[in-house]
Amino acid sequence: MASSRRIAVCLEVSLRETIASALNWPGWCRAGRDDGGALKALASYAVRYAPVARQAARRMARLVIGAWATFDEIAAASPAELRKGPRGGELTPA
Repeated sequence: MASSRRIAVCLEVSLRETIASALNWPGWCRAGRDDGGALKALASYAVRYAPVARQAARRMARLVIGAWATFDEIAAASPAELRKGPRGGELTPA
């Protein structure tokens, strides 16, 4: 998986090893003897972790679509007074 995308990483350093964890991707972490070794090990697992990331992105997209569909249903069923904008004016569709 060749990508120039940056991944936020946390390093947990102890006397015996360093653990590198991808902050926004739970479960994607690897250990090494030092910072460089842990980062190299983490990067080497990017290809193995890619299916997890793809699945999570699809799931997130379905959740967002579902949330907006629910918001639309609630707004359509709400009284006109509740559909006013933050200052009491009517909301106009974008």
